[in-house]
Parts: sequence; C-alpha cells; structure tokens
Amino acid sequence: MKNKLMIVICALTIGLSGCAVSRGYQMNDAALNAIQLHVTTENDIRQMFGEPTSVTRDSRSNMKVLTYRHHNQDIKSQGAAVLGAIAGGVLGYQIGQGSGQALATMIGTTAGGVLAGNMVGNREQEQVLKVVIDTRTGRVADYNYEQYQDRRDGIRFNQGVGSF
Repeated sequence: MKNKLMIVICALTIGLSGCAVSRGYQMNDAALNAIQLHVTTENDIRQMFGEPTSVTRDSRSNMKVLTYRHHNQDIKSQGAAVLGAIAGGVLGYQIGQGSGQALATMIGTTAGGVLAGNMVGNREQEQVLKVVIDTRTGRVADYNYEQYQDRRDGIRFNQGVGSF
C-alpha cells in the first residue's frame, strides 16, 4: 500500500513539474521583424498572428488598432502545493490512531501544501502587440511590441518571505 502511494506521488511530481498556463498566440522575433510600415497589410498581420484579442476603430483618423496579447504563467508552485499536501497527508497519517490520526493527517496536508507551494517561485510572461492599420489603405501605419517578465518567489528557508 505504501509503495503504491509513493509511486503515485512520484508520478504526480514528474507530471506537475513543468505545468504552465498559456493564453494567446506566442509572438516570435521572425514574425515581428517581418512587419513593415506601409507595406504589410491587415490580412498579412492576421495570417502571422491569428485573430486579435481586441480591435478598436477611430473613424475620424481612419485608423484601426489590432491588439494581440499572449500570457504565459508557469504554475510550478500550484503543482508543488498539491504534491506537498499529498506528502504531508501521507506523513500525518503515519502518526497516532483514530481521531488523533485524522487530525495529524489534516495538519500534515495543510502544512505540506502551504510550505511546498511557497517554496517554489512563479514565472509570468506577457507579450502585447498593438498594430495600427490605416483603414484607407489596409496597411500597417505603426506598431508597438512590449514584453513583460516577472518572477515571484515564495518563502525561502534562508531568506524569509520573498515578494508576492
């Protein structure tokens, strides 16, 4: 029984170690460098990046703005919290009998989840591309690309509480 549980914990560890949540089309340098002012058309942009996240129009200036967003979040801390809760529960179950064993299992599950989840950092990346299309010509009048990266560290035994 204990060996099977350890196998399940190991399998979950491997499976959750590289989890990430990603939304939108990830923009690469080749596609961004292919954009040429007054040459690239709106159809070219849509072929390169797919459907935009949002479209805004200004009829007075004859401009349309296509906005593309890609958000990628590395969720290793959530996976670590789940694994920590499982491991803490297993360890807590080894202590005592009856209601004492149930209490030790609950405390072990909670403590394991909190500690493991806080020990692993999160990484986030967001890419934003705004392409201004001249509606009279259907070509790119201007564009702006920005990339944001953030790392949030949790509790470290030798450093205390990190930024959240």
